[in-house]
Amino acid sequence: MIERPFAFRPQVAVGAILRYDGRVLLVRRANAPSRGLWAVPGGRVEPAETLEAAVRREMLEETGIRVRVTRLLGVAERDDAAAGVRWIIAEFAVRAEDVSTLRAGDDATEAAWFDEAALMDHPEVVRGVAAFLARHPG
Repeated sequence: MIERPFAFRPQVAVGAILRYDGRVLLVRRANAPSRGLWAVPGGRVEPAETLEAAVRREMLEETGIRVRVTRLLGVAERDDAAAGVRWIIAEFAVRAEDVSTLRAGDDATEAAWFDEAALMDHPEVVRGVAAFLARHPG
């Protein structure tokens, strides 16, 4: 067991990985903990909400795109020391009904398509996103 300097409260979140035409959709976060950085769309699971429902809701709110969840890719963990929270993030592959509806909204200030190969060296991408995508190719 790894000792931590303080206790983290676990919080459940989801991420939606939408790949289209050789690129992946990312959003620029408007709020902490990753304010100003690019990340996969997603967020906190609301009480009584299923993981799949949370994925669909978060994608629609943050990107304007309706999606169908296709499969669980994996689980990521991220500590937010400032809030004392450990995010347990279920990352799902999704398929879009129509990508032409793309627009940033809710917790996202921008939404854009990125070439996955360029993400490893991108200084404004949330730490761990590029490695997760590389381990879970689409």
